[in-house]
Amino acid sequence: RITSEGQYVLQVIEDDLDGNPNTLSSGLVEVQAIFQQTFFVSNSGDDATAVEDISLDTPLKTPGRALELAGPGDTILLLPDSVQSPALSTFVIPTEQIPISGSLQNPLLIAGQTKGLIEIHPQGVNTGFRVINHDFLTFRNLIFRGFSDTALSITSATEIRIESCEFHDSGIGVSLNSSTRTSVQNSIFRANETGIQLQDSNENRIALSVFAKNSRFGYRQIFVEPNRPSRNNKIEFCTFYDNGTIFDDSNSQGAIDLGDNSSNRIEGNIFLDNTKDFTAEHFFQTSINRNISFANLGLEADSRFLPPSQTVFFPIADPFLVDPEKDDFRLLVGSIAIGAGKGGLNIGAFQGQNVVFPTTKTIHVDFDRASTSFVQTGQSGFPFSSINKALIEANPGDRILVVASNQTAYTLNFENRESWVPGWGRITIEGSEKTEGGSIFYPTIQCFSQGGDTILIQNLRFLTLKNFTLTGIRDGVPDDCSRGAHLLRARHIELENLIIFGHATSGVTVDSSGGTALRSSVIFDNTLGLSLKGTQNRNQATLLYKLTIAANLSAVSIGASHRTSM
Repeated sequence: RITSEGQYVLQVIEDDLDGNPNTLSSGLVEVQAIFQQTFFVSNSGDDATAVEDISLDTPLKTPGRALELAGPGDTILLLPDSVQSPALSTFVIPTEQIPISGSLQNPLLIAGQTKGLIEIHPQGVNTGFRVINHDFLTFRNLIFRGFSDTALSITSATEIRIESCEFHDSGIGVSLNSSTRTSVQNSIFRANETGIQLQDSNENRIALSVFAKNSRFGYRQIFVEPNRPSRNNKIEFCTFYDNGTIFDDSNSQGAIDLGDNSSNRIEGNIFLDNTKDFTAEHFFQTSINRNISFANLGLEADSRFLPPSQTVFFPIADPFLVDPEKDDFRLLVGSIAIGAGKGGLNIGAFQGQNVVFPTTKTIHVDFDRASTSFVQTGQSGFPFSSINKALIEANPGDRILVVASNQTAYTLNFENRESWVPGWGRITIEGSEKTEGGSIFYPTIQCFSQGGDTILIQNLRFLTLKNFTLTGIRDGVPDDCSRGAHLLRARHIELENLIIFGHATSGVTVDSSGGTALRSSVIFDNTLGLSLKGTQNRNQATLLYKLTIAANLSAVSIGASHRTSM
């Protein structure tokens, strides 16, 4: 009887049952004995607990101690602080270097007991778990947060599985160096510098995962040298949202950068509101198909990198995500992504039940009518008196219709507003003209406070403003407002059919913003008509179309901008 783990040599005797002991044959067989054990870990545990006494009720205290004791086939299970009333629990760790490998039949599992409840934070270190020259490991149900270098570093390893994990606020979520056959599935990479970085690694698969708001790259392959490319890696059925900060001639930030590597696959992905959907120095023998791009700042579905001999499905269309700003990446009914992936799967990470398209509405604003009514609901018969009240009530996709007033100028304050849903969820604020004495005039907006901007759109996205007069005259005082429209770190803002005049600094300032469109507007009698500048980053993909810029002290100043169309 084998009572402990280890390598054993057994003598096997074969009896032919002829009754003659001299005809028995025998041989030696090596046996690896593995007893699977679960090592429970809790912040309230004790690392001095004997191996045979470790249980749900008497756990260890640190993952590091569990790693010292564990072997192939074992499970290290991190428990919430209260098993009876589970809540988010945090383990603060030094860099934990994995000391062992699992095996094909007996991988080592490191997991949180419950998905979404176990966070891993750094204890004065830059890296979380480090795997070097060890194989057959699985990480599951863990949330890594706040590692300035890398949350999970994997070097010279094979058959590593990362399942249902999250990586937040780190330098790199997962780094793969000289590693093969790593699988990342059903995971989230959010607000890191780079979600996954890979070099000199082959045959890895990234699938059914979300990459959102990573400041440099969602997924990046670094080219090391000609004889060490990264090949046969698959990025499929993932959703990339708002990755990258700048994309220009010297920066290739965005959702995916494959570097100068070849023979990889990008298939079944959604690219939404990134600085760039995908790029590479070369795309030799790389398969790119069944992807969807929308509202990315760089050139989308770049035909230079698509296989010339292959019919490619790569539409530029709104994929109808519910609300990616709030990490809701489900698909709305009618999405082009539904069932369009290989094997009838959805394109993108979401594969569940689709959501019914929400009802959108028009919210009415009319100061003159509202001032004589005690009821203000925003409906056509009972309009609001201010645009700001309408903004509070606005949901994704709503339209705010503002009637001109001959009694007052409106103000517009976007402070504390969240960005709206891309595409279908764009908010439109539209002025409605009024005729008086044979003259037609649009509603007027003035600045809220002395020296302020008439409109400040900061850190907001997907907004349309049209059919308004933006005046620098505040309560009869000329040049009392600084800028007419000031866009700061904003994306996909459309300004259309505006009259902008009388501002002390500029009629329009676009600063560190992307995807701005200014159309069919008149800008006059300002100190500076139009200013494009980049105090933090370059402006990207700015469209200036059918503008009249006249009678300003200076007309136009353009700097720190990339891909500006006039």
